[in-house]
Amino acid sequence: MRRAMMLLIVGLGGCALPPGPETAVPDLVGRVDFGATRTSQATLDEVGVAATVTLISAVTNRSVASTITDPTGRFFLTLRNWKPTAGEVYYLEAIKGLSENLAGNSAARVRTMGRWNAGAWEFMTQKELSITSGTTAIAVLTSHLGTASVPVTGLIGKMIVGQSDDSLMPATADTFLHAGTGITNAQFHKVHELVEQAIAADTDPVDRIVPLGETFVLKAGMGVGGYVVAPTLHAVVPQAAPPGSLVTLYGLDFAGAKQDNAVYFGNRLASIISSDPQQLVVQVPAGATSGNLTVRTGGGTSAALPFTVTAIAATDVGGTFSPR
Repeated sequence: MRRAMMLLIVGLGGCALPPGPETAVPDLVGRVDFGATRTSQATLDEVGVAATVTLISAVTNRSVASTITDPTGRFFLTLRNWKPTAGEVYYLEAIKGLSENLAGNSAARVRTMGRWNAGAWEFMTQKELSITSGTTAIAVLTSHLGTASVPVTGLIGKMIVGQSDDSLMPATADTFLHAGTGITNAQFHKVHELVEQAIAADTDPVDRIVPLGETFVLKAGMGVGGYVVAPTLHAVVPQAAPPGSLVTLYGLDFAGAKQDNAVYFGNRLASIISSDPQQLVVQVPAGATSGNLTVRTGGGTSAALPFTVTAIAATDVGGTFSPR
C-alpha cells in the first residue's frame, strides 16, 4: 500500500521572546509533515507523532536541547540558558522508534545541518528551515566525504524545498544547488534515492548509507518486525554471456542460503552455484533472452539490471568429424 514518505518541515520561531541574555537565542518552532509517497509499514501516527527533535553539536556530538512533536506533528524547541558558538556546525535531527518503540524494531532519523552566525541561525534550506530527504542526503554525504572536502559554510541556503529536480533520474523532490559545494549533482541524486529506500524499508538512512568505492549503497539491514529488506543489485559480471555460462552478481541483502534466493533472466529461473549476502554466482539458464535480470528474496525483488544473452559459439559444440 502506498503511504506518505517522511518530510520534516521545521519553521523558525517568530514568537516574542522575554528580555534577558538567557533568551537571546530564538526558539525553534515547527511541524512534522509528510510530503511525497512511499511504500512503508510506518504510518503518520508511528513517525510523525511523538518524534524526538534534537539540536546536536557536530563538534562535541552532544545534544543541546530536545523536544517531542504533539498529536498534530508540531513541536516547540526551547533554547534558553544556552548560547551557540559562532561558526560552529549543528545538526537538527528528528528520530522516531518504529512499531511503538518495541524491541527488535528500527528507528528512522532525518536531519539537516547549519550554523550560528552573527546572531542568527543559517541552515541548508532557503526561506524556511526544513528537514527533508534532500537535507538528509547532504548531511550523510558531508559526514562521509568530510568537512575538508565539503565545508558546511558552502552548503548554507543551497537546498530549495519543493522545487523538483529531474535533471538526473530518479528525480528528487527538492533541488540542490550543488555548484561549488564539493558535492556533485549525481552524488546528491544517488544518496537521495538511498534515503528514500531506507525510509521505505522502515530503517535508518543515517545508519544504512555507506560508501562503496566511488558510489554509495545501503548496507545490509533488517526491516520492521525482522523482515529482511529487499536485495540491492549493483553489478553483473560479465554483462553479456551465452546460456550455460557462470556470471557473478554483486550487491547487498542477498540471502545467505542458495535456496532462499531466486535469480531471473527475464522469466527464466537461473541455477545458483554459490551465495552470500553480497555476492551470487549463477548460471545463465537455457532459453534465456536478453533483457532484465533481477534477484528475489523473502524481503522482495531488486531493481533490474540489463543483461545480454549471446549465442553459443560453434567451437562450444565440441566433438570431432572425419570424412567418409
